[in-house]
Amino acid sequence: SDKMEVAVLLLMVQALQLCALVGGTFTAFTVPLDPREKFCIFQPLHGKVDLSYEVVAGRTDVDFSVSDAPRGVVVFDRRKRSSGVFSTTAKDTTFEICLRNSHTLSGTISVHFSMDYILSEDLEEKTFSTAIEKSTSSMEQALHRVLLLQDHAQAEHAYHMYLMQDNNSRVVVWSCVECAVILLVGFLQVVAVRRLFREPGGSASSPARPQSN
Repeated sequence: SDKMEVAVLLLMVQALQLCALVGGTFTAFTVPLDPREKFCIFQPLHGKVDLSYEVVAGRTDVDFSVSDAPRGVVVFDRRKRSSGVFSTTAKDTTFEICLRNSHTLSGTISVHFSMDYILSEDLEEKTFSTAIEKSTSSMEQALHRVLLLQDHAQAEHAYHMYLMQDNNSRVVVWSCVECAVILLVGFLQVVAVRRLFREPGGSASSPARPQSN
């Protein structure tokens, strides 16, 4: 049964990839950002685009902006967020899409970015001659939606994995520090007790022995 589930999953992934090629363009990648670094891409648009981003490594937020490059107009601007989405429809223009790590002073963060682009021709109403063509088109759109959800789930998994590893590292460090503190306190207590029973001359006092008559 496990082999059957793996085979079905592989077939579904191949179908989703084929759907992405036929019904539109889907792009997803992870961007590493150093402190104060800005990453931008330029995307020609003639249709509908869905953008999403999410910080998958690093405990900080990022700035995300979308601008109409030819006109110099900021279409979308969101600051100090760890994730976000943006959807719009445009024709014959070019968008400048930027991510900026401006809220951390040290360390590199990773941002997962995805873009789903559908040409305007695919958005127009179509007449289907047969029920099979209509059913195929509906299945194509549904599979394309599943591809987006799968990418979002992978980004969530990467972020939760990072949190788990980071929390594990913090627990190990704090455990070592606490052990060191306990050992230091125990050593200081032993030294303090020995000093309480030490004679002024410098040697530790011994209990007095009874004298015989």
